[in-house]
Amino acid sequence: MKILIPLIMLVWAGPALAEQVQEVTGAVVPLDGDTIAFVDPFSDDVVTVRLFGVDAPEMDTSAGPHARAALDDLVAFEHVTCVGHETDRYERLVAICEVNGQDLAEVLLRSGWVFTYRTFLLGHDNQDGYLAAEADARSRGAGLWGSLVQPF
Repeated sequence: MKILIPLIMLVWAGPALAEQVQEVTGAVVPLDGDTIAFVDPFSDDVVTVRLFGVDAPEMDTSAGPHARAALDDLVAFEHVTCVGHETDRYERLVAICEVNGQDLAEVLLRSGWVFTYRTFLLGHDNQDGYLAAEADARSRGAGLWGSLVQPF
């Protein structure tokens, strides 16, 4: 019976730990159009973050490098802050990230190099702003919406 009590406590603690808000801040490296990595230059610590609410073309498509370049233009030499409370199936923190007071996902949507990820966005506080930013890019023919580059 003594063995069962700690196991039960771990099961109960698991969901509570998963809901904790995690904040990561510092310089980042874009891995693709919707994923960044915080790298500690003094250790081997790396935190990979997936931008909440958006999806970018994959890197093996013609548009993938353009999406990553758009993200790189926003974060190069900047201080980025990300706040999230869950991880995805690749163990990346899914977070809302800001640079210079601007939501990275919303700026990328407005540039036209990412799409709203409606499956996860619907019902979220950011839904209206993200959908409006995407609609604006689409109406202007920005990024993928007017490019000869094929997104997929």
